[in-house]
Amino acid sequence: MAVIKSREKQIRKTAKARASNNVVRKKLKTSLKKFHNAIDENNKEEALTLLNTTISLLDRSITKNAHNKNYVSRQKSSLTKAYNAMSA
Repeated sequence: MAVIKSREKQIRKTAKARASNNVVRKKLKTSLKKFHNAIDENNKEEALTLLNTTISLLDRSITKNAHNKNYVSRQKSSLTKAYNAMSA
């Protein structure tokens, strides 16, 4: 356990941030799974709505500092490619 007060506060802040990031990441992971399931089932309408919600969650994860912008950009690109390949 930390002896210095500033370290104790930093430990509390880190735990709070980790919990917040886990919530954001879990929502995103669930949304990604649903999207990929819709792609596998060739369900265009559901895949489009899930694509939009997943992209929205990805953008929010940047503002909440849960993910890096390069990770989000790569994910958005691959999701869009998967949707376009299905519709083609």
